[in-house]
Amino acid sequence: MERGQLARLDDRIGPLLPLPVPRLVGNNAVYTSGNVVKVSAGAPAAPDLTLSETPNSPNQYVFNTTAFYNPQGANSGTFTVTADVTDSGGSGVDRVSFPGLSGITGGGDDATSPYEGAYDWSAGSSAAGLQTVTVHNNAGLTSTASFTVTPDTAPPTGQTAAITGGYFTSLSVPVTLSNGSDALSGVDAGSGVVERESGTLSNGSCSWSGSWPTVSLSGGADTTVQSNRCYHYRYRISDNVGNQSGPSSPSADAKVDATAPVTSDDAPAGWGNAAVTVTLSVNETGSGIASTVYRVDGGSFQSGASISIPAPADHSNDGLHVIAYHSTDVAGNMETLRSATVRIDTTLPTTTDDAPADWSATPVTVTLTPADALSGIAATDHRIDGGSFLPGTSILVPAPADHSNDGAHVIEYRSTDNAGNVESLQTATVRIDTTPPSGALTAPADGAHVNGNVAISASAGDASAGVASVEFLVRPNGSGSFTTISTDTSAPYDASWDSTSAPEGNADLEVVVVDNAGLSITSAVRTVAVDNPPTPALDDPGASLSGIVTLHASSQADTAQVVFERSPAGAGSWTQIATDTTAPFSADFDTSTVAEGSYDFRAVATDLAGFNGTSTLRTALVDNTAPTVALTDPPSGAVVGGPNVHLAATALDLGSGVGSVRFEQRPAGGGSFTAIGTDTTDPYEASWDTTGLSGDYELRAVATDAAGNPGNSAVVPVTVDATAPSVTLVDPGALLRDVVNLAASTQSVAVASVAFDRRPSGGGSWTRIQLDATRPWGAAFDTKGVADGLYELRAQALDSTGHVLASHSRDGIRIDNTAPRVQSATPADGAVVGAAKSIVLVASEPVASIQGASLDGAAATATISGSTVTFSTGPLGAGEHALTGSLVDAAGNNGSFSVHFRIVVKAHATLVLRVNRPNALSHGTQRVFVVPLVLSAPAGVKATLFSPTGRKLRTLRTNLSAGRHSLRFSIPAASLPPGRYTIVVVATTPDGSRVVRRVQVTIGGKRPTEHKAQPSRSHPQAIAISATPPPPPSASADRGSKPPATARPHEAKPKPKAARLASTPLETATAIVHAKSTRTIGFLLVLLLLGGAIAFLIKLEMKRLLASPRRTDD
Repeated sequence: MERGQLARLDDRIGPLLPLPVPRLVGNNAVYTSGNVVKVSAGAPAAPDLTLSETPNSPNQYVFNTTAFYNPQGANSGTFTVTADVTDSGGSGVDRVSFPGLSGITGGGDDATSPYEGAYDWSAGSSAAGLQTVTVHNNAGLTSTASFTVTPDTAPPTGQTAAITGGYFTSLSVPVTLSNGSDALSGVDAGSGVVERESGTLSNGSCSWSGSWPTVSLSGGADTTVQSNRCYHYRYRISDNVGNQSGPSSPSADAKVDATAPVTSDDAPAGWGNAAVTVTLSVNETGSGIASTVYRVDGGSFQSGASISIPAPADHSNDGLHVIAYHSTDVAGNMETLRSATVRIDTTLPTTTDDAPADWSATPVTVTLTPADALSGIAATDHRIDGGSFLPGTSILVPAPADHSNDGAHVIEYRSTDNAGNVESLQTATVRIDTTPPSGALTAPADGAHVNGNVAISASAGDASAGVASVEFLVRPNGSGSFTTISTDTSAPYDASWDSTSAPEGNADLEVVVVDNAGLSITSAVRTVAVDNPPTPALDDPGASLSGIVTLHASSQADTAQVVFERSPAGAGSWTQIATDTTAPFSADFDTSTVAEGSYDFRAVATDLAGFNGTSTLRTALVDNTAPTVALTDPPSGAVVGGPNVHLAATALDLGSGVGSVRFEQRPAGGGSFTAIGTDTTDPYEASWDTTGLSGDYELRAVATDAAGNPGNSAVVPVTVDATAPSVTLVDPGALLRDVVNLAASTQSVAVASVAFDRRPSGGGSWTRIQLDATRPWGAAFDTKGVADGLYELRAQALDSTGHVLASHSRDGIRIDNTAPRVQSATPADGAVVGAAKSIVLVASEPVASIQGASLDGAAATATISGSTVTFSTGPLGAGEHALTGSLVDAAGNNGSFSVHFRIVVKAHATLVLRVNRPNALSHGTQRVFVVPLVLSAPAGVKATLFSPTGRKLRTLRTNLSAGRHSLRFSIPAASLPPGRYTIVVVATTPDGSRVVRRVQVTIGGKRPTEHKAQPSRSHPQAIAISATPPPPPSASADRGSKPPATARPHEAKPKPKAARLASTPLETATAIVHAKSTRTIGFLLVLLLLGGAIAFLIKLEMKRLLASPRRTDD
């Protein structure tokens, strides 16, 4: 095998230094050659062809790998064939050959990526059929792919425009278009043109215009049509290279009639009292009239144009009659229902008057009120006392002062309605009286003395209209005006006047007589003298009386004397107490002169005229017996002391009852007593503060009954010990549970025992806990015997007789024997959740601490806030989890808890990110980098552009949906030196999955060169062996692009062993040895047999690489 057939020199690699190489068969050799041998594993892959219009032209069309063009007239265009090629054999792509086309310029070889062939065609070009693109690698091997060129000069066929023929009653004609078909480039669906011919519609017939202008459809319908017009349609369409078809056959005819017919009537406007005939007339210009129907008063519709409305004499058809009607044209347009009203009235009108039924002393105007329920009133006329008829509804009957028109007057009247009906003659009577009545007082006599209810009478008369009423009036003494007593409307005329409410003295009386015509006369005044008995009032003496009591009374100013009297209650047997003749009136009553018991009291007043009056009764209890009282605590001779010595007494009063008990003290040996305290309710108690006192003292209780009688108890001697008896309940704490030992301390030898009591806070009766008679004082309080809550505790110091010497209590003590418990947990006990990074417990009460908490067997700590306990665990893994421990409240109650839950992590679809070839396009002064990409799922995308030196130029961040997208960087072109630019694209899904891709594009030279994205895994199938050091990563075109120096470290993922095969030629060989590729190893052995120096070099390089660390770059 010749050397040129096995490999070619790589002029990019310099000579190696001589290296000692251990021979594979045990011999040593020195390698001194600077030559390079490359071995290709096969031909390059078939190219992936992409056709594009450059630029777009209406006369050419690219579909997949076929280019259609229309070489007619002056048409021309350009399309480009792009070959995406790779050489998996390892030698690299040498060039891509694009074929030449008949009558079309372009094609040839392209040795740089991207590999493209541009073609220009014009009118007359004839190239057609399958065309072949060939890829050549550096080993001389080739592969091919084909594209097709097809000329297309035939237009589409089979296009149609169709409608449903007939009448259309809206201004919209739906048109169904069919694009037909095209055998080559296909129909251009957006090129269709609709043409329309219109005409006049008259009585169902069309008169066509002969022209076919284009028309645009809206939502598949022609919405520019007009009523009473005809239309039909045809259709043209082009294929994708501009060949337009001829017009299609005309569609069916559309007759547009959107206007309803108009119907009118000749119904009379006014009322009538005879039958009426109504005739209907129709106006229709489009499709023609089809029918006219009507109905009367909501009845059934019937056909016709003549309607008769009868007017029978029995008035059965009187009123308004509504005729509803409408017409319909041939197109089906129905006009809105119209109506006409016919008015029939055969009923006579009626007229009323407001002539007064009574007599009148003034002129009377009578108003006539005509009425007609249907047609209304046309005229009303009248006459008085048989005179001539006059028009009008107002009639005046005069009442002259000379009484010349007094008497009855007859008015006759009638009305006519608008239908011509005249009512019968009606009458009314008016009575005039201008002469006043007569009248006078007849009793009491002038100057008479009166009191109480006074009888008054009068006489009255009227010759014409008669007496209507007699009003009796009085002007009391001192009043400036008369007031009405009463009014009488029938003879005999009298009244009753209650003079008791009037002041004493002269009063004037008079009457006013009114006749039925409203005339009146006032009588002469009579004067009478009013003299009423007095009305005394006795003041309340009180409920209980004792000793001498003063009674008080009041009476009128003319009172001569007041007599005070008493009687046993309810007996009515009166005894005079005293008489007082001057105001204010009073009397002293000595209660000791009568037997004890209840008495009635009254005051009897006599005025100067000798009239008597008695007051309302007052009742009171006479009680002159003092209550009995005894001091019960402390006992006689007791030793007491301290600030709260207990005092108690009993008291009894069988009369007015005990009102109060006052406790008093004084030093032994005499002197005045000093009040200690007063109690008004039984049991009678007080507290004596003996602070600062010492020695012998005397105590007593003073009881006072409701009548004010005092009673004293016997004096009780006691000794005040300067060491005051006192007791202090030791604070047991604010929170109690289980059995609590209570303790108390006391002062004074007088204390013989201490009682411990309890009761709920806020009051109530005390319950004994324990009585301790031995110092030190204490009691065991089992709090479990009571309900949880707030309590008041008390200690009482008792003497040897059991009397309370001192007391001390403490309130607001809470008893709590209930352990806290978990009310809720997040996650809940037994729950299955997707994730958890904390566990939150809500307890039944505030938590003081947590004991023995463990999560999955490991100790766990928590934060406590009131009744909420939070375990911040961080993200927990999938599987079963258990949290256990105990909650402890402030009282020390301990409640255990246990929460079990399971985390199930849902599987997420693998994110696939494909980044296609980028482009670096010139746009004015800007260089626009366009990065196409495809996402398999929604993701957040970050793209970063790096300069050839690794400097970060620009970063884009965006959220994209699944599908195809393009990212763009726009940077001033002057700031971008030639070189290879790297774009790093990172896609991250909401669940945290992330994929990184890198692509490169070269600026400078012939044109920007784009490099395909390097996949995260590569599987080389070729071995390249070089005898010179490899170039740096940034200059290597045969290796996967390494991230720039400024790329984030975490974005570079270690590649598996197979991926590292492409790092250097010798690394590739080593990796393939690791991969145990039998075929490749055999091929290497053949190469080693052909060149020993090359074999020694391979072994040496493999040993060096096996001893060096693995690469982790991309």
